[in-house]
Amino acid sequence: MHAAGGVFYGTGHTLRFTPLWFLPCLFLVTVASTLLLQRAASAAPADPTDPSTKTSLAIVAMVSTTVGLAIIASGRFASAPFQDEQGRPLGLPWSLDLVPIALGVFIAGMLSARSRLLWQPRHPFFLMAVAVMILALLVGNDVSLDLNYRRATDPGAAVVGIVSGIALVIGVSELIVRSQWLARVFAHLGSASLVVLIFHGPLQRRVLEWLAQWIALKPMLVILGTGLTVAIICAADLLVLRRVPALSWVYYPQHNLQP
Repeated sequence: MHAAGGVFYGTGHTLRFTPLWFLPCLFLVTVASTLLLQRAASAAPADPTDPSTKTSLAIVAMVSTTVGLAIIASGRFASAPFQDEQGRPLGLPWSLDLVPIALGVFIAGMLSARSRLLWQPRHPFFLMAVAVMILALLVGNDVSLDLNYRRATDPGAAVVGIVSGIALVIGVSELIVRSQWLARVFAHLGSASLVVLIFHGPLQRRVLEWLAQWIALKPMLVILGTGLTVAIICAADLLVLRRVPALSWVYYPQHNLQP
């Protein structure tokens, strides 16, 4: 009963698979963004993506992100009575308290997706280098943002980190699409992302413990451990989950429902 109640509450420390906490929050964000877009379309029925509408959405994104960071910085939903018996933050059901920051980033990403300047960078290596330097500087100064734990060491710097992380992903993505074999590899990783998310936790801990016997450098340990964990899960996905009908129905129901 306790586990079932945790599923209905739907936050990181009430779910058996903690990484799935973002799914209920993403559902709320999707509903909220859909309502915003419908309102924008009704205000500008001729062209819901005209400059004025984009400006309005950009303002909403900035305000929503600012409010979200302020909520996290206040610590209101990371302290009693929003804690479990171990003192871990629970937040509001379905991470409702994280919707403002998630909605702001979601809308910013949606607007960025329509920007050819961002999604077709002429110099992806330069974009990646700048992003990596900024992220390294933030990490070196112990700047962190953990939504599951409702923790932000420096909200302003966290915004810089979010933007830099997005830029890094865009730069890497541009390089990936230029190579057919890399594109195929990452296309499979994308299709197996939920499987990786579900199974990576316990396997990664064991892989890291095994590698730690030979590797002392922590960054190298994390990189190799993460890569090996993902490779093992993807291999099991290809050889088992996608080939055994019963498991395929569980993990890939949408593939089996296609006519």
